[in-house]
Amino acid sequence: LFFWQWADGLRGLVIGTVVFFTAFNLLEASLPSLVSKVSPAGGKGTAMGVYSTSQFLGAALGGILGGWLFQHGGLNMVFLGCAVLCAIWLVVALRMNEPPYVTSLRMPLTPEAVREAGLTERLMAVPGVTDAVVVEEESAIYIKLDTKILDRTTLERLVNPASSACEA
Repeated sequence: LFFWQWADGLRGLVIGTVVFFTAFNLLEASLPSLVSKVSPAGGKGTAMGVYSTSQFLGAALGGILGGWLFQHGGLNMVFLGCAVLCAIWLVVALRMNEPPYVTSLRMPLTPEAVREAGLTERLMAVPGVTDAVVVEEESAIYIKLDTKILDRTTLERLVNPASSACEA
């Protein structure tokens, strides 16, 4: 809307560009983190792949839609079309819940721990653990936890009790 109203002068163009790219860089850095936080422990790679694909499809479709709007309504129509898309996104974003403040960890597992049947369920019962998944092929467990409730040392003892006892 700013560009629609004041982009015909150099001052408006410079101010609008600085504000736009400041917000753009903030989103460009924070959205991947948001996707990572809300994705399941074992599905972060898939979620990031879907995010990247959506990002590039959006850039392609945005160029196509912007060109179509410019062809049929001029530059002001492009700015108004972007404003409509921003308003739609604002409505969606206002309804989103704040993501949990969790940390993702990948911890190696001993062969015994990999074969342990109830490891994931035992960890999910621990306060502070929000998600856990064992990946046998990697001999590892992916865990999401709230570090304010549970520390890594306690978690290591729960994941590999035999190796923690040997170290102590």
